[in-house]
Amino acid sequence: MLNAVKTRADGDFLIASSHDNNIYYLNGTARDMWELADGKISIDDLRRKFCSLYDVEPDLLMSDLVDFIRDLQWKRLIKLKAGMSKDEEV
Repeated sequence: MLNAVKTRADGDFLIASSHDNNIYYLNGTARDMWELADGKISIDDLRRKFCSLYDVEPDLLMSDLVDFIRDLQWKRLIKLKAGMSKDEEV
């Protein structure tokens, strides 16, 4: 999957999908999730990092992370490795 990622001068963060030629805009929190999910960080480590950055309840954050990751998968913006568990890389 090859997607173009761009931050515009006005601060908007967008992803241009090579799959469907759509452009997806991310808010600041979603942008942070996108940038931290580098293919090496586990979901648990991502949750811990966000808990240190934001005042959020860990269980709610985990639910939001899972929803975000599923949404990115559905839009074919990311691809998870086969056989992954919550303790493995995203």
